[in-house]
Amino acid sequence: MFMAFALIFSINGCKKDSTDEPNPTPPNEEYGIIMGSLTNGVTLQPISNGLVLLTNMSGTVLQQISSGSNGLFTISSIGDGMYQVKVQQNGYKEMVADSVVISSVNPKGNFVGLCPVETSFAIPVSALSGLILDNNTLPIANATVSISAEPESLTNGYFSSVLTNSSGQFLIPAIPLTTGNLKTLIPSFKIRILKEGYQPIYMTGIILSENRMKVRNATLQPASGGGTVIFEEAFETATAWTYHGFWHRQQNAVLPNTAYPQYVQLAPNDKSNGNIPDAFGGQYDAWFGEATTGNYMGTPASGQSNLSGGTGTEAHQGGLTSPPIQITSSSGFATLTFWSWYEVESVNPNSSGYDIMEVFVVDAADSTSQTSLGRLNPYSDPILENRDAIPYTSGGFNQAPVWKYEQFDLTSFVGQNIRLRFEFRTIDEMYNGFRGWFVDNIKITTDAPVKSGIPLPTYPKNANPR
Repeated sequence: MFMAFALIFSINGCKKDSTDEPNPTPPNEEYGIIMGSLTNGVTLQPISNGLVLLTNMSGTVLQQISSGSNGLFTISSIGDGMYQVKVQQNGYKEMVADSVVISSVNPKGNFVGLCPVETSFAIPVSALSGLILDNNTLPIANATVSISAEPESLTNGYFSSVLTNSSGQFLIPAIPLTTGNLKTLIPSFKIRILKEGYQPIYMTGIILSENRMKVRNATLQPASGGGTVIFEEAFETATAWTYHGFWHRQQNAVLPNTAYPQYVQLAPNDKSNGNIPDAFGGQYDAWFGEATTGNYMGTPASGQSNLSGGTGTEAHQGGLTSPPIQITSSSGFATLTFWSWYEVESVNPNSSGYDIMEVFVVDAADSTSQTSLGRLNPYSDPILENRDAIPYTSGGFNQAPVWKYEQFDLTSFVGQNIRLRFEFRTIDEMYNGFRGWFVDNIKITTDAPVKSGIPLPTYPKNANPR
């Protein structure tokens, strides 16, 4: 199975997480600049004093600079044209950003996130970075940028998603170019860009090459009038939802994860001190986790070692189930959206592994009749070894968790009486010392959904025995 993970600048949909991010582009800066970052594509650590070269398309070096202590760099005074930006650093494979355009039609310049891998790294990977703006050329924060193989069946849909930072910048490093136990070459990729209040964008036919950085900028247009709200739940008042297992309605509070720092670690850019997050909006959300411990481990097993990931005495699972919802839509469409924050294990978090986060539609009259809308787990496991105590989060592997926008198509259920169920399953008792899954601002509308292009998923019970 190929390995994939995403670097996400930690920006919250309603408030800024306390994380590091590239410096924003100065608001009055003229075009003719390239703002960039240089990070290790596997460990995600900044590379200081890295050699960054600006060349023309023939390879002639025009400028040469070094990255700062935080891995950031700026190339300025660039004339109109098409360029390459490359990094050459001892111990790393050369990475080249091809076809970087400088033009007056791109007044905010470019963001190029170079993320080379070490020379010992064998898996062929590429990367993607860019800048998302509105139609007034202002940066859009918290837009979700996702990448999928073309066809989607090669990667089980959009296998990696990131959020833009406050400067509209995004970076997805270490995009695997093969799948199926590294035997099948992915012929091309497609990119999806989503942001509430804006029309979605799809970019198809994206060809990625080994050790090459693809730069893709986009301008989002405001969405036309939104559809009718069929159902919404923000958990601000106690309603007829049912909570099983560790699911419960949680009020904002300073609650630390007691498994930290003995059994689990925080992501390097996580400044939370291990506390659970505030709700996305208001004072309440729904959480799979224990308020007494700040995690979903349950009773700790005796004799476990430090940084074990948190082993309990048993596995845990539970469901968060809505009251009946009649899906009535004059448009013929129905779309489910919600905001999600999670921190789970990174040993086998993939969609056929452990700590499964799955969304179901249940027949309101027959609770045994249910359809999976999909899982939030990554398609495959991260690259690094020895990651027992390292989290996988809604921000990516070993990245600070963020509130992330999710969307599923409910059109096939129009005219039916349903319930929604959010189900968390640890599968086993290992690596359960993380903070769990939070859900907020659930909404069903008559908006046309963003089509995934693949059938509803079917998953094996567990494809990764320990």
